[in-house]
Amino acid sequence: MITTLEMAEKIDHQVLRKAVCPICLSSLRYVPVNERSDLVCDLCLSTFYVIDGLPVFLLCDENWQKKSDEIDGEVEYNVKKIPLEVHVERNSFVDRNTELFLGEAGVDLTGREILAVGCSMAELNFYSARSDHVVCLDIVPQLTKACRQTTLNRKIKASWICGDGECLPLETDSFDIVIVRQTLHHMLKYYSAISEFFRTCRIGGTVAIVDEPFTGFDPKDMIPNYQDVFRVYKDVSLGHIKDGLGMASQTLKGDGAVMDKSLGQRDLDTDIDISTLEKERQYIHADSSDPETLLADKYHAFSLLNCIHAIKMHTDDLTLTWPMEVAWTDSSGDTVKFCRGPNPHYGKSLLEKLVAPGNVSVAAKKLGPTKRLRKIEGLRAISLEALSALL
Repeated sequence: MITTLEMAEKIDHQVLRKAVCPICLSSLRYVPVNERSDLVCDLCLSTFYVIDGLPVFLLCDENWQKKSDEIDGEVEYNVKKIPLEVHVERNSFVDRNTELFLGEAGVDLTGREILAVGCSMAELNFYSARSDHVVCLDIVPQLTKACRQTTLNRKIKASWICGDGECLPLETDSFDIVIVRQTLHHMLKYYSAISEFFRTCRIGGTVAIVDEPFTGFDPKDMIPNYQDVFRVYKDVSLGHIKDGLGMASQTLKGDGAVMDKSLGQRDLDTDIDISTLEKERQYIHADSSDPETLLADKYHAFSLLNCIHAIKMHTDDLTLTWPMEVAWTDSSGDTVKFCRGPNPHYGKSLLEKLVAPGNVSVAAKKLGPTKRLRKIEGLRAISLEALSALL
């Protein structure tokens, strides 16, 4: 929470109540500085900047260059290269899939306090039609600033923050629903991000990962190291999946008793070596002539099984939904086109769908307290000079 309120009317009320230092989760002091304002952490003394009423909580870490590329790519590719009509078609399509998913999963947004991670005006239009309590977060300062201004102009009851989904600058247990739509694959530390979604969600609330394009299952992924009785989803165990893929049985060495069960809150009582889950990817140099190469999803290697594993570190209560129809953009020609068609995996068996690539939505209920997995060592607030270069 921001504790010093001089000139605080320049920051949205919902943000004032919920914002904390994204590094150590301590309270923030609001400090006016000439024509700018700063938010200073009471504990670690990190300084974050407020630009035209928009709090910016970006952090420098070992992946900052990749994230900086992603920020540039979102503007150069998604804004400048993709035509407006394609955005309109795609957003309308995803809205329909979102509505169907929320209905099937029994998630009602009406009047709930919502955190939308990786948000745009299109998503806010969907959420704000159902609730007046929406906080929107995105990593791109330029786009977030523009969205905030549009929100003010249209008198929409919503707040905006520029920040990183891997280190959310928001209080623990502060939202009824944390919703992440087609955004997880743009992040680099998936397990950290998912733990942050659960941390900021209230007990009894829902984390919704909507229409996420997962990669196919890779036998070298982390999850095969668990015992075959590990229950993946419904009546499908890891052993069933291994049998279906013709893989040899493999169990944990040493004490595998905890892994023998469905992973839940009890496993967060012990330290987790997050580095074994979030392996470093080879750096791919961006090509300035092709803005799509700037986007972080070029590093994407997160399967649905890995996502289930990450979620089960926090809860055993989850629902998966596969869309009947999928959509994609075709940039092979002179202009980017919007395409749609039947989901080739929709009619397959549950086992086949769990290992196939494609779009899936996940609703997971938070049943108890969760542990933050992101390591804070080496994190520091973005400098004003670096921020100015992004605006």
